[in-house]
Amino acid sequence: MGTADRMRSLDDIADVYAPPGPIPLDKVMYRFDRHIGAFMEAATFALVNVRNRQGRQVALVLGGAPGFARVMDPLTATVEINEDSWPTGDLERDGTYDAGFLFIVPGIKETLRMKGHLSIAPGKTPTSLEAALALENTFFHCAKALIRSHVWDPKAQSSRWSGLRAFKCVEKTRDSSVITSFHLQPIDGASLPDFVPGQHVAIEVEDPAAAQPWRRVYSISNRPGADTLRISVKREAEHEAGSAFLHDHIGVGDVINLRRPAGSFKLDLASRRPLVLLSAGVGLTPMVSMLDHLVATGSERRVWFIHGATCGDHHAMREHVRGLEASHRNLEVHIAYSRPSEDDVRARLFDTHGRISVDLLKRLLPWDDYDFYVCGPTDFMQSVIDGLVAHSVPPGRIYWEAFATDKPTIVTGSAATPMAGAEADAVVQFQRSGKIVTWESRFSSLLNLAEAAGISAPSSCRSGECFSCMTRIVSGEVRYHEPLEEMPEDGTALICCALPVGDVTLDL
Repeated sequence: MGTADRMRSLDDIADVYAPPGPIPLDKVMYRFDRHIGAFMEAATFALVNVRNRQGRQVALVLGGAPGFARVMDPLTATVEINEDSWPTGDLERDGTYDAGFLFIVPGIKETLRMKGHLSIAPGKTPTSLEAALALENTFFHCAKALIRSHVWDPKAQSSRWSGLRAFKCVEKTRDSSVITSFHLQPIDGASLPDFVPGQHVAIEVEDPAAAQPWRRVYSISNRPGADTLRISVKREAEHEAGSAFLHDHIGVGDVINLRRPAGSFKLDLASRRPLVLLSAGVGLTPMVSMLDHLVATGSERRVWFIHGATCGDHHAMREHVRGLEASHRNLEVHIAYSRPSEDDVRARLFDTHGRISVDLLKRLLPWDDYDFYVCGPTDFMQSVIDGLVAHSVPPGRIYWEAFATDKPTIVTGSAATPMAGAEADAVVQFQRSGKIVTWESRFSSLLNLAEAAGISAPSSCRSGECFSCMTRIVSGEVRYHEPLEEMPEDGTALICCALPVGDVTLDL
């Protein structure tokens, strides 16, 4: 019996093909099962669309014989690639890429569409490559989709946009005495944006009493594939009026404008190492997104969720995380309160009285090769990162996100190098302030230079995403550390990540 006949003979394969709803995306699955595995091993080829590091889509045809793609575990498959099929001019041989697949078995009317993350490595022979495919989603579809398909999930395509997009608050929940969540849906009725757990969105909210809208950046605190996009906002000190405006004046039915999700702090979906998610305060928000995704996709990775809060009154999403721990055998949760109340002690709401430290981690964690994700106040992160590095954790295994302007540093012993693209001794003139400053390589951006010169400039994300720092260029040119997700208007610069190319004058 041939492979295709064997596929047809599976009695229960109809259970996979039978659609539960009128649109194909209702059949989405987030892990491999035996039917998907059998189909992939029977497929003779796949049409593939790979997004390269410049954001351009590169179309490929992979395969040639059954067995070129095989499922390894519920979230990972391998794909053998002939070196001639891999366009080295557009794609590197050692990168990780977003990829869309359309697997085809001749004689079978259904196709298998799939989206994931492709990590490339040398193959078994000198002329081959091998790729680890970390699954994001997959579904069976009729063969007519081959004619009209661009491989990428159409919902994901429609979820990318430039500039601001209007979202409506459909639910507002109070998660603790200081943290409130806003559940958002796009007003245009299109799909929610695609994102990787850990990423954030830049928001813009109109305030009739303010001269400018409030622009802030918040982590997405729920998983991809949820019914809404959720941001969870801490009410900050009195000087930070933007968070207070959201807490006090934005409710169900109100509009919040969003830029598309971005950020390099995100869960490595291709890694299979055990995870340690370390957070303090509102820093738990991206960690909950990661945790929800891992549980929803049935990940087999061992996860330690370790969180610090002042007390139970300040601790957000406690019941949700404890509920996940009770239902997920690979998850361990440990909570530390620095100033617990008597009620917290009586209710046994925490595991450790004190702050999270490397000494605590040494007591809690079995010896293993972990990926560490760290998010919270700067002093917390700096202490934890310094401790991990001092205990020989490779800096490349430590991922962190800073919510403050004074970001932590990771000392690896290598000397600092001048910022690439910035011309040494360039003269920067701040026109409205009447100040002229010479650029030095110790500055990380034009915003950093302005602040050192005593010039106040609006900013929030410091990563070129919220556009709060957009400043008019009177003369000269600037460059950026790396390509931006979205470029500012012509004749302006995002000075939080811009570098001067020769002399430049800014309207600041």
